[in-house]
Amino acid sequence: MAATQQDIATQLNVSVTTVSLALRNHPRIPEETRRRVAEVAEQLGYKMNPMVAALMAQIRAGRAAGPGTVIGLLAPKGGRRFVEKNPYAYTRRMLGGIVRRAEELGYKLEWFEGERDDGRVDAAARVAAYRGVRGLLLPPLEREGGMLEADWSPFSVVAIGQSHAVPGLHHIGHNLVDGMRMIVRSCIERGYRRMGLRLQSRYDRRTGQLVTGTFYTLLDEWSGQNVSSRWVRRDDVPSDLGWFEWVRKERLDVVITQFPEDLARARAAGFRVPDDLGLVFISLGEAPGERTGIYQDPVALGHAAVDLLTSHMHRNETGVPAFAKTVLTAPVWREGATLRKISSTE
Repeated sequence: MAATQQDIATQLNVSVTTVSLALRNHPRIPEETRRRVAEVAEQLGYKMNPMVAALMAQIRAGRAAGPGTVIGLLAPKGGRRFVEKNPYAYTRRMLGGIVRRAEELGYKLEWFEGERDDGRVDAAARVAAYRGVRGLLLPPLEREGGMLEADWSPFSVVAIGQSHAVPGLHHIGHNLVDGMRMIVRSCIERGYRRMGLRLQSRYDRRTGQLVTGTFYTLLDEWSGQNVSSRWVRRDDVPSDLGWFEWVRKERLDVVITQFPEDLARARAAGFRVPDDLGLVFISLGEAPGERTGIYQDPVALGHAAVDLLTSHMHRNETGVPAFAKTVLTAPVWREGATLRKISSTE
């Protein structure tokens, strides 16, 4: 039978009201008492139902649900800066989606970061548990394949993006495979045959080679030609202009690229887009202009991450699940002017 607040109160010889306030980290309760309550609650295996806690907060305050329930953003050292100060606006917009959706549901957010350079987050997770946090989001990592190790048993947990190597936890991200299917199919329909893929090495590793693997597979299955590994170019420096020589040497007629600046770069190098060279973009931003490609909505991803997490919090499902969920948001095709039009068959 699950432990109750009465069980905690009996063991500590305090009132249930004291236990309830302590578990909500109320300042009326001395810090030492809050610590003792937290320790006994952990020993007894007590789990607070966040939905009930939020409802009681509404009743006590006589208003809509407020920010009494905390969702933690757990990251290794430097993880907060990577999300908030990223030179690409994508991660910042994703965080904005998380913040807005959390506020709509009556939650507030708090960062918990590791203090060591080895990527460990176990100490930060213990702090979150001590403060009564019941839900954790793991935002994207700067390091590819980052293994976050912690005791997940007190929390509902959802990892965001493809950069995590956290086995057994719920995960949410964009459907990169379906996005590449859209791109390759559209290029074939427009008569392109010699396709090149240009992306950053770190991005390729962080996404588990999903993009490059899908590219090779689809070309082999759909285009009916021998696929050359030379048709993939990994550039650690996006501004490296050596890719123009690669296009000419391999006689590519279209390039699938990660970099939004490549349209201006190609035109500056003398390519007529799309007459000489087609360009299609793996991830379009909020202002795609004339670029053609896939739109991956970071705000929608942030919303969906919070919805997935809170659904498990409301059911009081914590720890590593028996069957982890992988939720993928669908890609959206946006037609621009950087690919030639599909030829009419009529």
